[in-house]
Amino acid sequence: MKLTTREKRTAIANIAFENDFTKLNRLVSDILELHSNDDYRGFDEARLKSVFLSCFSDQNMFLVKSEYTSGGRKIDIALFDHYGRSDDIKYNYLIELKYIKKAQAGSEAIESARILAVRQMQEYLKLKEFKDNSKIKGLIYVVAKNEIVCFEDVMPLC
Repeated sequence: MKLTTREKRTAIANIAFENDFTKLNRLVSDILELHSNDDYRGFDEARLKSVFLSCFSDQNMFLVKSEYTSGGRKIDIALFDHYGRSDDIKYNYLIELKYIKKAQAGSEAIESARILAVRQMQEYLKLKEFKDNSKIKGLIYVVAKNEIVCFEDVMPLC
């Protein structure tokens, strides 16, 4: 698998204009599959975030922020419309990542990580900066070793 700039740009364009994460999720999965079992020793959320961030390089649609701080909270990845093209780009995204080691990735651990990620995202979406912004979408990913086991669009609590 060769991660080309064209593939990344297509995946990002699909997010920006179609709210379609299919190609991005495939890219992330392909990158994770390139890692050997030895690579997964010590693998953690920070390394997972690096995989995602590599997919957002070489593109000019989103301003990408890692550990974006708002209201005293740190959001794993924030994607903001780079040029303020509000008519073109449908959404800005907040992304929360959770990583589980494969040996610990039973259904209870996955659900626990999912619930934690959803709660965190709902808190982010309530922050003053985002709560009245209809262009903000909250997304969560739970990854176990080299597999996306949960990808979910989180709705803000009323």
